[in-house]
Amino acid sequence: MFSTAELVVVIVVLWTSRHVRVSIWAVIFGLVVGGASGNLVDRVSRPPSPFQGEVIDWIQLPN
Repeated sequence: MFSTAELVVVIVVLWTSRHVRVSIWAVIFGLVVGGASGNLVDRVSRPPSPFQGEVIDWIQLPN
């Protein structure tokens, strides 16, 4: 379910970003697409199986 939602977010943001005229919105859309696609890559490529993997963050909390 999360993989599908992330894929939809990436497609929608890329589709709407074609009409952006203000550079700050282009940066914001780029950050959103980068985060969503990074999570999607983690979910596809990590165990236990494709589209069910865990997302690995760069911040690790002790608990």
